[in-house]
Amino acid sequence: MIRTQTSLSVREHDAAKLVARRMGISLAELLRRSLRTALPAKASKRAKPWTRYAGMIETGDPKSSQRIDEHATDPDAGLVLRENVRKRLLRQKREVARGERGKLLETAVRRLSLS
Repeated sequence: MIRTQTSLSVREHDAAKLVARRMGISLAELLRRSLRTALPAKASKRAKPWTRYAGMIETGDPKSSQRIDEHATDPDAGLVLRENVRKRLLRQKREVARGERGKLLETAVRRLSLS
C-alpha cells in the first residue's frame, strides 16, 4: 500500500468523518472505498469483475474484508462426494430425464389446493 496525503475542506472532512464513524470504519478506509467506485475495474485476465466492489458493502463485521475468501470461495472445494450419494443423484437425474420423476407444477398446485 502507498501512503498519500490529500487536502479536504473542513466541511468535507467533518462529513466524511461522520460517515466513517457511522459505518464503523476509519476515514482512510472510507476514502479508499469511495475512490474504488470512481476508478475503472482492472482489465486483468485474472481479476474477477466483482473484486472492484470488495469491501464496499457494509456487513456489520469489521473484519469482513479480511475474510473475503470465506465468502468468495466454494466451501465444499476439495470435499469428496460419498459414492452412495453420487449414485443416487445420477439415478435421480436419469429418472427425471426419462420423465419418471417429478410432477407437473399444475398437478402439485391442485394436489396442495393452491389454486
